[in-house]
Amino acid sequence: MIPEIEKKPLNEIKEFQEAKLRSLIVYLENNSKYYSNHPRHNNINISYTNKLEDLRKIPVTIKDDLQKYSDIFLCAGKNKIIESPDENDEAVSEGSAGEVTITTSGVEGMPLLRFKTGDICNRRIGKCSCGRTTMRLGAVTGRKKQMLKLKGTTLFPPAINDVLNQLEFIDNYIVDIRTNESGTDEVLIKAGIGTIEKYTEGTTKDHFRSRMRVAPEIELLPPKEITALRFARGSRKPWVFLDHRNIKKL
Repeated sequence: MIPEIEKKPLNEIKEFQEAKLRSLIVYLENNSKYYSNHPRHNNINISYTNKLEDLRKIPVTIKDDLQKYSDIFLCAGKNKIIESPDENDEAVSEGSAGEVTITTSGVEGMPLLRFKTGDICNRRIGKCSCGRTTMRLGAVTGRKKQMLKLKGTTLFPPAINDVLNQLEFIDNYIVDIRTNESGTDEVLIKAGIGTIEKYTEGTTKDHFRSRMRVAPEIELLPPKEITALRFARGSRKPWVFLDHRNIKKL
């Protein structure tokens, strides 16, 4: 059944959205340390956000913000039961990572029982600063399908990208993931470097070890070759992460 508000004229829908927005702003000011302080750092008073047009003045929230302020966790709302099981569907311990799994309550349109979202988050319990005592979730570490094991260490593509983006001498790169003959993951990073003779594979590997405790294989190439590889599939969007693990051999 389509909600009646979605059949109304656009001006009435706008008024409905603005009423919901004002209610949300009041809640965030009283319960969210991040949203009550972050806009003020940009000389914006969130309490003046009453119209949809005012919303554009508020700085957007990006993934880096969630990582930086990961001590302010996302609380599970009253209409959901949140679990964070491991690979065997068993509950993980406090502070450990598991796949976010949702069971809805009070939802009739699309009820879900133990729906696995594919997102990996750390689980937290204990009273939140907002007063809730429900389970809390940290920022998303990565997607389960992209999770890989390198020499016994669990890694996610965003973490690999973060390490590579910190190296100023790397112009561009491709992360190539494959399964070797023994059935384990292999990671090959093809890095585009303008002055290859000045930098060695060891420089990049040492940086990985300092950040992630393990180092993937590194292949240094001219940036033009990396650019060609990133668009090799005829896509307008450059490929950065190539996962060959699920490709069946003919």
